[in-house]
Amino acid sequence: MTVFEEFWTLHGQWASQTPIIKETIELTSSKLYLSDVPGEFFNFAVPKTESPGNLDLAEIGKNGIYLFEKYWHCGFLEHLTKNGYKFLGTDCWLVSGRDANLEMQISTNILEVSRETFPDFYKVMSVVFKNFSGNKKYLEVCRDSLTNKTLGGDLQSKFFLIYEGGKPVSGAGVFFSQANNIAYFHNAGTLENFRGKGYQTSLIKHRLKLVRDLGINRIYAITELGSSSWKNYLKLGFDQAQVAVIMAPNKKP
Repeated sequence: MTVFEEFWTLHGQWASQTPIIKETIELTSSKLYLSDVPGEFFNFAVPKTESPGNLDLAEIGKNGIYLFEKYWHCGFLEHLTKNGYKFLGTDCWLVSGRDANLEMQISTNILEVSRETFPDFYKVMSVVFKNFSGNKKYLEVCRDSLTNKTLGGDLQSKFFLIYEGGKPVSGAGVFFSQANNIAYFHNAGTLENFRGKGYQTSLIKHRLKLVRDLGINRIYAITELGSSSWKNYLKLGFDQAQVAVIMAPNKKP
């Protein structure tokens, strides 16, 4: 099993304890992942065949299709484009390496988010990810996870904020389980006018210290390939484990 395959399996295990993965369905030629969060980033099929002609698009329906790197050179992208699908984005899976906790000194003041202060976190992320399909619902899932009402087992959730001039300007979250030795860094962003100050670097270091102090060493994040977040993770010792392309059916007006 590759590093990515291990984390893909772990991702499915913890996310199935949340509304992020509500149901998985074994279809004829693919496996369908369904979520309470709308959009092709959260509701998608993964092919079980390596032949694009054998992929049953009718049974996948309006959901997205998640293509790991091994499918890129098998004609899947061309086949889906010919059948009315469009490129939606990329998911880059980044896994912390042994050196990802070096130079952990943090000078930025970082505050943990509570249920009462979550509206401040919501303000930042609703702007940063305003064009991200399902963002509103995903933020609701994050809010509810603070009370563990939507989480199973020992899965926990924490969020953090950086304020400037009394205004929330940058934040990030983490889902983690000590029992399963897993941590997922997610929902990280900074308001445009406050970028370039190292806030996201500080938030990555802060979360690394948190989970490492708990004895967790299987840590990963998913971000857009080539983005500022991607660069920050690589700079802090994360390794790129996999890149997935998301294809979605064109929505007719």
